[in-house]
Amino acid sequence: MNGNESASGQDHDSTWDFVIDNNPSPESCAWRNSDSFENFFTEPPVETSPSNPDQHFRAETASSSLLLAYRTDNVKIRELEDTLLRSVALPNIDASAAFFEDQKERFQASEDKSQQISMQTGWTEFDSSLQAELLQLYFRTVHILCPVVNEFEFYHRNYTLAKGRQRTPLQELLLHAMLFASFAHVNQLQLSKSPYKSVIEGQKALFNHVSRSYTTESERQPGNIVLIQTALILSHWSPYDTSKDVNNFWADQAIQHAASGKNFNTGRPHDRVVWWCCLTRNRMLALALRRPHKLKQHEPCDLPVITDFGSSVPGPEFRLLRESKMYAGEIFIALCKLSLIMNKIVLLRHSVSRWDDWRTMGAQSSGLRLDDLIAIDRELQDWHSAFEHATSQFDGSKLPRRLRVSVHVLSIISQ
Repeated sequence: MNGNESASGQDHDSTWDFVIDNNPSPESCAWRNSDSFENFFTEPPVETSPSNPDQHFRAETASSSLLLAYRTDNVKIRELEDTLLRSVALPNIDASAAFFEDQKERFQASEDKSQQISMQTGWTEFDSSLQAELLQLYFRTVHILCPVVNEFEFYHRNYTLAKGRQRTPLQELLLHAMLFASFAHVNQLQLSKSPYKSVIEGQKALFNHVSRSYTTESERQPGNIVLIQTALILSHWSPYDTSKDVNNFWADQAIQHAASGKNFNTGRPHDRVVWWCCLTRNRMLALALRRPHKLKQHEPCDLPVITDFGSSVPGPEFRLLRESKMYAGEIFIALCKLSLIMNKIVLLRHSVSRWDDWRTMGAQSSGLRLDDLIAIDRELQDWHSAFEHATSQFDGSKLPRRLRVSVHVLSIISQ
């Protein structure tokens, strides 16, 4: 039987052409006659007449050949897969599948545990020694460029006046927000003292706890300064997921509470510092994260001065500590001045809603003028000179290392 006629003189069924071909693969079958291969396995067998027994023999022979070819191809494919996996030092396909399934289960178990911790309605306090370390860490890191909490007043209210008393919900809220922010800077020893296995897991659980408490308190006491402080601290959260505009959301919340409580025009020194924390945070995020539409415009107000930090700057008997606090105050005042320039940079293209449009520098971008760019460049140079002069008044070798790092961070921001 060579393909044209059968032994009985009937036309040869085209379904079996691929058996005679040198390439008896299922793919070849599907390419030649896509319906035939599928129908072979799905349709019931055709009844053969007694007058033509050769037809039944040919069908059985072709069926055996097809199944044998199909199984042979599967074996070859599996051998090829194993060879490729071994070439990159991976186990065979079955072992690889088991490995990835195991990793998936481990990851899911970790996610479930993290979610369970973060969704707890209660709060398990860190032990007192770890909590004290984290608070010190907060004031040495986050506090430098965002001094929204008065350090002296915080310790005085929470540990001197409240000694032996239960903290109020607002005091708990601010404390836990500070622990959340400082947890990003813990070392391995401090991490091992906590109930969390990683910084991300700990921050996520702390953030979820604080944000839930914040929602409750913001409904009870909108405009309270603790809500402003908490929202600004939460704006430092990087969620490591697909969430968008998380930082700007909390910065906007802080400004809304400040406007609601009219904290920007009370005349109290630390209120002015808090208000400028709101402004600098908003401008930094709008520029650094390329979100010009998030920039908030407010009426001009006086820049903070070193005396606005008040009791945060100790008396002369604590000379080294006083120098550190004054140095930190100068850094924040410099950041406030730099934020004025940031505001002008963002406003250069105030008419656009997407940062991508800022990159078009054709004739249509008439909003940019050369004299504006020259003026901003001159302001940046003047800022650098003033900043170097202000910081040169202090002996850097006697200042904490983390404080000196903040100076470098601010210098990088200004570039």
